[in-house]
Amino acid sequence: MTAATVPTATSTQSLAERIKALRGRRLWLLVGVAFALAFPVLPFVSYSLIGSANVGASYALAAISLVVLTGWVGQISLGHAAFVGVGAYATGWASSALHIPFPLSAPVAGLMGAAFALVLGPLPSGCGASTSPSPL
Repeated sequence: MTAATVPTATSTQSLAERIKALRGRRLWLLVGVAFALAFPVLPFVSYSLIGSANVGASYALAAISLVVLTGWVGQISLGHAAFVGVGAYATGWASSALHIPFPLSAPVAGLMGAAFALVLGPLPSGCGASTSPSPL
């Protein structure tokens, strides 16, 4: 999107037009969420399609988190794959051992990835980064 297509406070749109556009976006968001929640119980959806949708949702979660990290925050991703792997392992464990379906096991994956990050976060990186002053 270019700056010309994004509505701003200085654009020529009136407040009523901007509110109307936001309501339209909110409506489509609610329709999408309702479809995603109703998708597994629709009569024409097979188990293989639900499995494929679960895999796609897992990949989408990983991709969105990488976009947020690198695109919006501006940080490079050194441990992202490890945290995604911990989350994937936690999801598999919650699904097989605890019999929790995928949409409900996603928060388990997030919590396990966050716990892993909290354990590894305080450790020194070992990449030469030091808090001691440089001798130069």
